Amino acid sequence: MFTLEYLPIGGDGYFHYTMASQLSLSNPVQSIEALPFTLLGERGPDHHWLIHWLQKPLTLLCASTEYGIASATIAWAALVPAFLSAILRFYRIPYAPLIATIGVWSLYILPSRFLMFRAQNAAIVMVAFMALVMSAQRYLWVGVLIFFFNHAYQGVVLSGAVGLAVLMAHGLIYKRFDRQLISASLAGYILSLLTSPWFPDNIRYFLVIMMGRLISPLDNLALMGREWMPPEPSMFIEFGLVGHVCLVLSWLILGTQRSFFTGTTKLKRALTFTILASIFLLLYARHWRMGEFYGPISAMSFGFCLALLANRRKLLVGLLILFTTVLTVGHQYLKSPLNKATVINVESFCDYLEDHAEPGNLIFNLSWPSFPYLYHCQPRLTYISGLDGLMLSQGDSDTFRIWYYLSRGYLGYLDSKDVTSVFSKTNSAYILLGPHSANVKVWLLGEIKGSKLVVSDGSGHLISLPREGYE
Repeated sequence: MFTLEYLPIGGDGYFHYTMASQLSLSNPVQSIEALPFTLLGERGPDHHWLIHWLQKPLTLLCASTEYGIASATIAWAALVPAFLSAILRFYRIPYAPLIATIGVWSLYILPSRFLMFRAQNAAIVMVAFMALVMSAQRYLWVGVLIFFFNHAYQGVVLSGAVGLAVLMAHGLIYKRFDRQLISASLAGYILSLLTSPWFPDNIRYFLVIMMGRLISPLDNLALMGREWMPPEPSMFIEFGLVGHVCLVLSWLILGTQRSFFTGTTKLKRALTFTILASIFLLLYARHWRMGEFYGPISAMSFGFCLALLANRRKLLVGLLILFTTVLTVGHQYLKSPLNKATVINVESFCDYLEDHAEPGNLIFNLSWPSFPYLYHCQPRLTYISGLDGLMLSQGDSDTFRIWYYLSRGYLGYLDSKDVTSVFSKTNSAYILLGPHSANVKVWLLGEIKGSKLVVSDGSGHLISLPREGYE
């Protein structure tokens, strides 16, 4: 698996590597300036900037090459089971390293999602640590963690899910509402928003992007990528089988606890993680990418619940661990061989732009997933779309409409005057087209003057070279 065919599996790794490599003591905060027509604008907030500082040492150790980024990706991925295992061992959970391993292999999309040099690797560890701190009622540390989590990640939704789980567990066991937890959480939220280097633009970004992903219709979710779509019922059950088994076993173990309503710290931790895993199950039903949180948290809830049995039923604990381990190995073994890396080849575009484009030129890329790859090889340029398609729709609706119709090949909806106006407004120096854009290429040849067309066959070769203009 640790080959260039798989690493980095997605373009996110290139983007995060590039952002982290640009940080320095003289430049501690790096704005996203490559997507001026999207919601980010000319100085967009990097809501992962603290995580990019955590990734910075890996960019110094690993060169900016395919093998260098692959090495950084492997090291970054290894931190997830390492930290989860350390947390479980600290709380004396039986078979802690094995449970952490089950967590990162518990869904079909895992461990692939951790092998991408993405911010989620750090986020899952932060979520687990935050659940423990909230459960222990360390209110000062709750505020501090939320403060840093919001600077490191779009932590509003995730920390809100953790807070809800802790409040529910506290209420079930102690029959009272933990107001101090809410106060500490709100203080951390508000302070993190007010102290952001991008205030007040960061507030609009959080409201539009983070909350919009929870309530957006399916058409908008599709613009953000397939990973934000809800999984099909068969996929939901089959792909998440190990996570579902861990969660069911957790609830069954909790149901056997006679002291459920008298309450112990150990019981509260187990109940908190089981409720949190159930919340992530609902989020996974809405967005299949949330499985990367659901799987590890469900395994951790299983581990904390096993700790309730460890002193009295060691044989049962061993048998349950053996069962879930065998299930995990079999589940991964039966994974479809087609479930492998999807890498966009932009080498020909990068080489051409390196030779011809000037710093600051705007590239009209019809494929937004190509942005991280292009940004990694040509960070001096700006791009019309990137990170997800929804970003452009909420930044410049007129440009988005033209981009959307061109990217989908809906030429009947296009008016040549509107298209010309958008290309003139954006001052696009180059238009990048993929192998499935033949009809779009023909149409643009007759309509657009001044921009250069660059077309790839999808395997790294240009199939038509641009001219200065078209008559």
